[in-house]
Amino acid sequence: MNDPYMDRLREFYKKNSFAPDEATHLSQQICLKLFEELSKICDSNDIRYWATGGTLIGAVRHSGFVPWDDDMDLMMSRADIDKLKKSIDGSEYRLVKGYYGMFKFKPLIGAGFIDIFPYDMISYSSDKYELRRIYSDLFTMKSSIFDKNSLKRGREEKHRIHDYLSTIPRILSGGYCYYSIGVDVIIHRGRKLAGIPPDKIFPLRRMKFSNTSMYVPNDPDYLLSLQYSEYRMPVVYATHGSNVSELMKTCKKMNIDLGVTSRPKDLDLSYKALIHKLVKLLVKEEDYRAHLDISLVYRKGLGCDVDLDKALFFAKTAYETEVNDHTIISYYDLLKTKNDWKTCQEVLPSYSSNPEILFRKIDYAQRFNLMETEGIIDSYKKIIKFNREWEFNMIDFEMKTGIEDYILDAYERSLFLSKIGWKKAQLFLVELCMDKNSICNNSDLGEIWINRLLRNDVSYANRVYEILCRVGALEALNSMVEIIVPFAESGDSEAQRCIGQAYRDGKGAPQDLDKAAEWMRKAADKNLGRAKNELFDILWRIGTPESYREMISVATEFAESGDGAAMGRIGRAYRDGKGVEKNLDEAIRWMYEASCEDLNWARNELFDLFCKRGEPDDFIKAKAIVEISAKNGDMGGMGRLGRAYRDGKGVEKDLDKAIEWIRKAVPRNDIWKNELIELLRKRGLPEDIKELEDLSNKPK
Repeated sequence: MNDPYMDRLREFYKKNSFAPDEATHLSQQICLKLFEELSKICDSNDIRYWATGGTLIGAVRHSGFVPWDDDMDLMMSRADIDKLKKSIDGSEYRLVKGYYGMFKFKPLIGAGFIDIFPYDMISYSSDKYELRRIYSDLFTMKSSIFDKNSLKRGREEKHRIHDYLSTIPRILSGGYCYYSIGVDVIIHRGRKLAGIPPDKIFPLRRMKFSNTSMYVPNDPDYLLSLQYSEYRMPVVYATHGSNVSELMKTCKKMNIDLGVTSRPKDLDLSYKALIHKLVKLLVKEEDYRAHLDISLVYRKGLGCDVDLDKALFFAKTAYETEVNDHTIISYYDLLKTKNDWKTCQEVLPSYSSNPEILFRKIDYAQRFNLMETEGIIDSYKKIIKFNREWEFNMIDFEMKTGIEDYILDAYERSLFLSKIGWKKAQLFLVELCMDKNSICNNSDLGEIWINRLLRNDVSYANRVYEILCRVGALEALNSMVEIIVPFAESGDSEAQRCIGQAYRDGKGAPQDLDKAAEWMRKAADKNLGRAKNELFDILWRIGTPESYREMISVATEFAESGDGAAMGRIGRAYRDGKGVEKNLDEAIRWMYEASCEDLNWARNELFDLFCKRGEPDDFIKAKAIVEISAKNGDMGGMGRLGRAYRDGKGVEKDLDKAIEWIRKAVPRNDIWKNELIELLRKRGLPEDIKELEDLSNKPK
């Protein structure tokens, strides 16, 4: 595969990478000798393998080992693993089971091993759908008990699941390739059962690796982009530590997380210099992948400050160089951060089988009501075959439809996902059971789900609190608070925050702002950001000179760390003269900083502040800033933009556009209803009469 950029990156690594330490280098040489023997066995017995994981990165990016990698990772089909077992029977080598279902190729005597991961071919024919779904759920269940691996029961469950996983694929032969067993990179990257099209793997081809060669997939860039989204980024120091125990001990002393790209602090400057050096090289390339990589550098601040404008520029350059799934997704996501929905629509293709693109098409269609309910559900059903995590989006949408059949389906899906360990599904069950207007209403069952969820993971306390407040299940709030009090008293910040909310709102506890502040302060002291902003709001409501002083102190410290919500709160304090002298200019300055953090409410309040100050350019600025939140679908932004057209503030008066924007805000909040009625009466068109009648009959 002709990839000029990767050729340049290889040269970059030759000149700039750190050489492996002595222990790692020795481990690499042992693995290399072992691989040469394994390769001979495979070639003579018609056994197919290919490089995966770090070994594939090494072959593509370094033409050998990644400098800090000390083992080798290969993949084989189960049938070829069986052939390998027979081929080495009675020889000086052996194949032993490794952790969670993978295998290790080892010498009978001596050091070194090669990890071999099995793969399965799963049919996508419709008659195998249910069996494929069971396979997917087993695969997900295996990952859901990773945190229980120290428990005997947890280990036994995993081994039992591995037995199922190794049996089902023999029935589901053909179709897409799946990494089926082992602590594989796709699970670690949050992708649940990501199927690989066979043409991305076969036919295999050889690639140079150190002083030999090995088989790699037909499209290594596709697989590596799926598993390691940043594999093309320059990394000059990292740790691996699966074979070299001394290296692991050294890394722990340096407080470096094992298995995660990292570097000592004294290398930061050289790392940044190398990033800038590489960016300069990449800019010269015409390959779209080079520009996507520069975009990623600026988007994530890899060795530089985050700069979304530059990230968007290079994503656009990549898209204009070559339109494909990678460039579409990257460009769309960055356009979305800028609320450029018109270009987003132009970028999305009319047809795509890529689930990532389908998900973005659903996102766009929902935002602008461009697709019927049934069409959205059908689209979700297509993409959840590839990633079960998207099923939560589907459940959330089904619940919002208010249609009984869809709500029942949401309940069944949530129940199933909760049984295989997905805690988020239990939140949906709490809402469905506790909502008195739901067809699934069952408060006793709802309290069982609340108890089960919070006793296992109290971090969900605030989510449960919000749900119970929203559906009006106030009696359940009392028992919920009783459950989390012991966690709060033992120092859990999320539980402390939730009890603070209960005292603040008088829901689940008697209303007491002093106690609310006391609990919220405890959570804030543990550096829980949301608690700091909520403490500000409580202190504002207490309204004493002492509370105002503390309020400004809390917000200023948090704002200086870059929190936009804290900046906006300081802006409110200057606007109203709470804890500081009233100063409209300072209020605008702080609220502008908050709006730059992509907060729609800050944009809306900045609009109000500009209109209140009323300097010559203020109305133009106000219209420009609120237009962003309006086009982002924010109700307050749409209503305010309507007012701008109504009053001719920053834009020419336009009654039609004023009605258009305020009408969009009405379905989401009745606060704009009276203003729309007034505008329709003023315009007085025949169709306005009918709309006025509908608005008058609309229940409050």
